[in-house]
Amino acid sequence: MPLSTTSTKNTIGLFNIFATAQGEADGSRATKRRLSYESLKLIRQRGVARAAGNYQLTSELANRCREVIKEDLKERRAAVLAEAAEAGQSIRNARRDFSNRKTKMTALRRPD
Repeated sequence: MPLSTTSTKNTIGLFNIFATAQGEADGSRATKRRLSYESLKLIRQRGVARAAGNYQLTSELANRCREVIKEDLKERRAAVLAEAAEAGQSIRNARRDFSNRKTKMTALRRPD
C-alpha cells in the first residue's frame, strides 16, 4: 500500500526538525575525535587500493593504518586519563570506560 503524499511530507518535515535539533546540539560542543585525519585518510586510501585489487599497496597501507591508529588511541587514552585526573574523577573508572568504548577494528587485523 503506497504512502500518501501528506504523510510522506509530514515524515520528511519531522525528520528535518530532528536533524536540525541534532545538528544544533552537536555544533554547540567541541567533538573529540578518536582518530586523526591522517588515520582516516590512510583508511580511505586503503579502501581505494583494495577496491582496485592492488594487494601489495593494500598490505602496506594496512600496516601503516595499524601503526597510526595505535598511536592515536594511545594519545586519546592519555588525554582521557588526564581529563579524569584534572576533574578529580576515578582514574580506574576512566580507564575502564575508555577500554569499553574503544572500537574494535577487525578489518585491519592480521590474519595470523
